[in-house]
Amino acid sequence: MKLIIPRSLVLIICILITQNISLAQDNKIKLHAVSLGTGIATTATESSETGLGLNFDFATIVKRHIISFNANVGSDISTERGEESFFELNLTYGRKWEIDEDLVIEGHLGIGIFTFDETIEDSNFNLDLPGVATGFPFRLKILYYPTEKFGLGLNPNVNFNEGFTAYSLNFILQHNFN
Repeated sequence: MKLIIPRSLVLIICILITQNISLAQDNKIKLHAVSLGTGIATTATESSETGLGLNFDFATIVKRHIISFNANVGSDISTERGEESFFELNLTYGRKWEIDEDLVIEGHLGIGIFTFDETIEDSNFNLDLPGVATGFPFRLKILYYPTEKFGLGLNPNVNFNEGFTAYSLNFILQHNFN
């Protein structure tokens, strides 16, 4: 699996993390939660099958507004022409709704960078088609909290972009800090 991560993207990530830590130290913004998930991923191409999906996010909360930094990967997505993979890095805005004291739903919309790679395997040639696009993610988190700080649940994701629409469904573990 080849992933294209522009140097500017790495710089943006470092700035966001540094800024978040700085604001947290000043008590302006506090780290709300960190989640990690794994599951399945696919794309909206005619012949794609499912592959492995991984995701990670950390979120801050300001009043009732959730600002989240999210990374999502889909790999080994087999097609009749070859293999597809994607990596997305997103900044999202979200809200949460408490269904009852143990069940929470979060909805997130945002913008990010979507990188994709398609390897076409033919008996005559192999061709790599990498690309970078602006992505528009939509994510949900459906979380059950067996304890006050620890949640587990499902995390469906969709990313609309000019490369190909990517879907993933992950089982996530989330730790809340406040």
